[in-house]
Amino acid sequence: MNTETIFSSYKPIEQYLELLQTARGIVPSVLIRGIDAFLMRQIVLCYPSAPTVVDLAGAATVGASTVFWAWMAGSMQMAVGMQPAWDVNVVEGWPSLASDGSSAQNIHPLPFIGSESLEMPGEWAITKAELSINSLSPLFFTLAQTDGTPAEIQKRIECLLNLERNAVILLFPIGTTGESAALEAALNVCRIGSDYRLSLMREVSPFFATSQLAVISRRDNQHIPSILDRIRALYDGNFNYLALAEENIKLHLQSAKIQSVAITQVTPDAERQPDGSVAVPPLSQRLLKRAKTFIRKLTGGQVIEHRLHYVKALLPNQMQIGETYECSIRVRNDDPKPWYTPEQSKNCINIAYHWKSEKGEMLVKEGQRSPLLAAVFPGETATLPFKVTMPGQPGKYQLEVDFVHEGVAWFSDTGAPGPTFAVEVLP
Repeated sequence: MNTETIFSSYKPIEQYLELLQTARGIVPSVLIRGIDAFLMRQIVLCYPSAPTVVDLAGAATVGASTVFWAWMAGSMQMAVGMQPAWDVNVVEGWPSLASDGSSAQNIHPLPFIGSESLEMPGEWAITKAELSINSLSPLFFTLAQTDGTPAEIQKRIECLLNLERNAVILLFPIGTTGESAALEAALNVCRIGSDYRLSLMREVSPFFATSQLAVISRRDNQHIPSILDRIRALYDGNFNYLALAEENIKLHLQSAKIQSVAITQVTPDAERQPDGSVAVPPLSQRLLKRAKTFIRKLTGGQVIEHRLHYVKALLPNQMQIGETYECSIRVRNDDPKPWYTPEQSKNCINIAYHWKSEKGEMLVKEGQRSPLLAAVFPGETATLPFKVTMPGQPGKYQLEVDFVHEGVAWFSDTGAPGPTFAVEVLP
């Protein structure tokens, strides 16, 4: 890891967008989030071999991604800009805007190459030779897709992956399941049995819940999972600390007589009263107040936390490949808030699942969603139907049932994992 922060990673993009708005009154159709700029930087810098980055997101971001990679260029093997042939309705002359924006920030602008280089591996080989790109350097593409059907975007992704065996795609913006053509295309490319793996950064850690970045890499590329594990290990610790702080804040607010063992974990400078209660000194009160405000800002005004009790699940243990089965699960809502249906809230609760290998390796993170038929209120126990679609290859798998708070987090990522079942998929 390195010492860059979300704010410093986003700074060149922020400054460029200010210049773009002031000079031309332009707001890009695709905005790179600060968390995604930070994560892209971490992935590239932590990769064992210095990669070559080809920026295909410049047209959609009106050069913001190009300026970002120009700022990063000294930390990589090479970075180049390109306007792929499938981009439509782009701002005319955006490469010049990106070059001027880089120069205004004392950043050396990226070289640009023609879109015909992506048409076939032979053309790409010629372009590599002309640019003197190291053949041993891993190839990273940044791709921003907001237009096109899932089939069209899938074709574009596969075109890039076919250029070189070690290619990695940084894809954004990824929206919610069922509403994002880019996500649907990525899932089709990385289906069970394919050579590719899809990693959604918002699922790496609850700390990255607002991320819209996805990483597509070969399944035999062990560098990407290793890097994501390092990122998860670092930031999960921070998120767990925030959850602990929030829990202690709740205890403080619920009662004026906090037990000594609870308060000393948060404020060692507390004083015991004659009745055995603990008084919170003014300094500690201020610290608790600031901690609570900080947590609310990080989580958009809510603490990402879910509680439920799994009672019973019904599903067959042997199923046919490619078939979809009706299953059911009985659960109790231990959350303080109701679980709403898609008709009641865009941040509804859906039932889903994850497919893992027999040894526990994640194969499909984004399982088919099944909506609730009616709201489930706090303390209520309900039997909920859901559908499971089998993998396309026979074998033994692990099926983990899970709930997802759309636009927020998977229940399993917030301390409420679901049951896991051994399933044999028959040919």
